[in-house]
Amino acid sequence: MTDVQRASDDTGTLPDRRPQIVTHEGRHFRLTPSGGEVICSVSGLGLHHRGDCSHLTPADRPRWRTYADPDGRTWRRLAEAGKDRNDPAVADFALEHGLINGSGRPVTFLCTECVLSSVSTGDPRVRRSLPLDEALAAADRTLWAGDVATAKEQVALVREAFPLESWENLPLERYALGHKDYHGSFCHLAEFRTRALGSIAGGSAAKHIIYFRRDGAWHFDPRYGSVEQAWSEVRAGFRRAFEAAGAGRLADIDDIEPLRPGPALVAKAVHVYHPDQSLPIYSRDHVRHFIALLTGEEPPRLEPFAAHARLKEIIDGDARFTGWAPTEVARFLYWWNDPRPSRTVFKIAPGENARYWSECLKGGYICVGWDAVGDAGLFADERELRAAFQDAYTRSTAATSPPSPPKPASCGG
Repeated sequence: MTDVQRASDDTGTLPDRRPQIVTHEGRHFRLTPSGGEVICSVSGLGLHHRGDCSHLTPADRPRWRTYADPDGRTWRRLAEAGKDRNDPAVADFALEHGLINGSGRPVTFLCTECVLSSVSTGDPRVRRSLPLDEALAAADRTLWAGDVATAKEQVALVREAFPLESWENLPLERYALGHKDYHGSFCHLAEFRTRALGSIAGGSAAKHIIYFRRDGAWHFDPRYGSVEQAWSEVRAGFRRAFEAAGAGRLADIDDIEPLRPGPALVAKAVHVYHPDQSLPIYSRDHVRHFIALLTGEEPPRLEPFAAHARLKEIIDGDARFTGWAPTEVARFLYWWNDPRPSRTVFKIAPGENARYWSECLKGGYICVGWDAVGDAGLFADERELRAAFQDAYTRSTAATSPPSPPKPASCGG
């Protein structure tokens, strides 16, 4: 039946006249409160809340019938009188309570424009149109309870494998992707095994700052004379970032020069060790998007961690989010107004007749048959990947090479 998500105003008599979100028969609707009276037309069988409704004829106004609605719940009582509008009990209720149109007939349903209008919370175009209050009323927080629990488990997983104090002397091989034993490294956990903490998948391996390339060399910032020097500076940068976040100085991380090439990875690492200091949203553009939505201002031109700090400040200052876990807030924001473009779906059959699908599903990745190329995420950019692909697969070898199990590709699967 109907569950009103927002009650009457402070007087206890008239409801809030702003649109509200209610659920009725398991579906979400936008309710336009009556403002103190309901309207029945001359011949229609619908109950109305607004005289300017397009379903009413202004010239017939003298013949409309209006009825007092002091508590704003006449619509609810009518809706609950029977199982649907064709149930005789609904007409009986209307007759008993004097809800009669200008032709003497009982009203049996609610106007879909000026009383209850359908809101499909599965349609992002509809969610984008919802003001924050309405979106909060419509949101089903139970949908994200599992994500919150899983996020806590994944935080524990990373902290157990990489205690905060271990970063003082953490070996590069324990951090980086691409080398022989990179599975289980910090970057591997961050990109592939902690999706409930927010995804940083996709793009190139450059987001990891240092990684082992397919050509057998380490990728690192050329300002450093060696990979050892680069790792020493990057590792010290992570320690400074964790210290700043723990002290509530998130914006200071923008000044840590060795970490600037990898803001998404750094943001996720900081969230792992200090989850209450930031939200698990790692794209600066997304963070700026949500700041603009929540404040009504133009997207601010902030550095990545200054933007993270500002978004967290906004959420912490909004009593409507009191008691929400950071993961829950992030899931809600993307549900409410996802800044990502419409998704493109690709059909991929890993292996002949998709014979490696179970393996991919278990491992949490998708794969393509580029065995001679290897992990696509370990190339600096698309140009480098294309060159390697061209080198590995000439027309003749592509035609004669036997199939073999494909290697996982870091394509966000």
